Amino acid sequence: LGPEDRGTVQDVVDRLYSAHPKAIEHLLRGDSHRPNLLIEDDAVSFMLALIPVDDPDDAVRHLSFIIGKNFLVTAHLEGPSQVVDDAFSHIQDNNMMSEGVDFALYQLVTGHVVALKGLVNGLDEKFEDMHRTLLEHPYRDLSPAILRLRKKAMAAKHILDPEGGIFELLKSAGFPYVRKTNQPYFQDAAFLMDEVVGEVQEIRDGLAE
Repeated sequence: LGPEDRGTVQDVVDRLYSAHPKAIEHLLRGDSHRPNLLIEDDAVSFMLALIPVDDPDDAVRHLSFIIGKNFLVTAHLEGPSQVVDDAFSHIQDNNMMSEGVDFALYQLVTGHVVALKGLVNGLDEKFEDMHRTLLEHPYRDLSPAILRLRKKAMAAKHILDPEGGIFELLKSAGFPYVRKTNQPYFQDAAFLMDEVVGEVQEIRDGLAE
């Protein structure tokens, strides 16, 4: 579901299962929430987010999911999603439609982590540039730039912490909508997320020194 589908979200979900109002709220009002998770009897809904790095005025972009036994809904109502486009292109190009909704979910969440990795790399590059500047000009006042970068790293950590918990759930043996044969894929995705979280923490620690 993209921006043009905002008015049909309720109807689409109602045809799949009896959703809790909070599940619909996650889809429709992602711009007002951190990443979050809702476990229901017939489905699990959750929301992931990408933070802006270069332009502080950019809004956080959200990607919402509802997965059930035989269905998967994605929603990116704030604008186009390259993650969704790339994942479904990969599935279609490689004739993987029969692999199931959990495999599609894996492609999506892995694409999301790759996108997060790119954003975190941007933070790391800014940190390294600042470090080089400090070595070349030890008496230059970099405190405003350090403060801006610390705020960005804190915002990233604020988002990544709950996302890490979502990935831990997706890889767990008790998650009902991922088949045992596909659990190793989600374990890999959770490992990649752990790496991203660790990189942000290293940047924060470096800025605090």
